[in-house]
Amino acid sequence: MLTPTDQAAQQDPSAERKRKKKEDNAKQYQARKAAAARVAELKKQGPLTEEQEKELAKLQPKAQTWQKNKENKAERYREKTAAAARVAELEGLKTQRSLTSDEEKELAKLQPKAAQVKQETKEYNAKQYQARKAAVARVEELEALARPLTERQAAELEKLQPKAQTWQKQKENKADWYRVGKAAAARVAVLEGLKERGRLTEGQGAELAALRPKAQTWQKEKERWADWYRVGKAAAVRVAVLEGLKERGRLTEGQGRSWRRFDRRRRRGRKRRKGGRIGTGWERLLPPVLRCWRRWRSGGS
Repeated sequence: MLTPTDQAAQQDPSAERKRKKKEDNAKQYQARKAAAARVAELKKQGPLTEEQEKELAKLQPKAQTWQKNKENKAERYREKTAAAARVAELEGLKTQRSLTSDEEKELAKLQPKAAQVKQETKEYNAKQYQARKAAVARVEELEALARPLTERQAAELEKLQPKAQTWQKQKENKADWYRVGKAAAARVAVLEGLKERGRLTEGQGAELAALRPKAQTWQKEKERWADWYRVGKAAAVRVAVLEGLKERGRLTEGQGRSWRRFDRRRRRGRKRRKGGRIGTGWERLLPPVLRCWRRWRSGGS
């Protein structure tokens, strides 16, 4: 019987090649990193034995490759970060005045790099979030086990606890940020009301100026989540409608393509949840919406 991985490889050979290449690259990276660490360790020692000299000579090419790749990656990151900062600066200027021809060209040239930095940062943060969330779940699981833990479980718990603590701290900080932002937005609304009626004191004017940035950031984040929820809810409702048509055998060719696309994404969402990860986008909304639709249909039939 084929495993899910083998089945996926048969269905999409290119995906299997990509997976193997990714694994090989990860192995090479770890080997070069270990070589660099070993070379540094040997160089710190006093006179080396003949065997250590041979080991050093053998490992140095890998260590040099790793160091060169590390420096190149750092240089590329600096270039992209500088591009993102310059794009932000130019876009800020654009709101105040018309950009010169040279500035327009510079902005058009740098925007792809800035977008790449934004996407890479988003993906990195998502991976870190999922790793820490999984660590929290595993720590809770290990702490619930009967004592004493096995040596392996104890070592795993010790390794995962820092990640779990970091995730918990970030969660608390985000909750604090939300509360502070919400309070700032409410206070700004009150102060702006006073300003419109001409009853704002000098001290309240300073307070309004200080609170506005916090309130605007909070409002922007709130609107972003509201947009995500509307898009997700619309997609989930559409899936429910298509599922009903499919059950009655009334899907058109175009609707069938939409259904298959939604269904693939829904199955990926299920795999994420089984793996201890949260689905992204509208995938989190699909289960409750579909359950509600099914209950309504069964109750109405």
